[in-house]
Amino acid sequence: VTGVQTCALPISSGFLAAYVISEFLSAGWSVRGTVRSTAKSQHILERYPKGSKLELVEVPDIVTGEGLEAALAGASVRGTETGWC
Repeated sequence: VTGVQTCALPISSGFLAAYVISEFLSAGWSVRGTVRSTAKSQHILERYPKGSKLELVEVPDIVTGEGLEAALAGASVRGTETGWC
């Protein structure tokens, strides 16, 4: 894979996800994480420096998966395929 690689990480608001996000950002990856509400998830973005390559995408119901495929599209690695990125 050339260029910046993207890890798509479903359910990015959890305790363990914070460590996974940090590791991938430190390694130079972009991370696209899903959250139930972007309005209620600003604290996640505040953990990382401004300009970090973290994007949060709203998927209100992970069970039905509505919007999940679109959120994960184009990622180099998808957490749904590997358990973790």
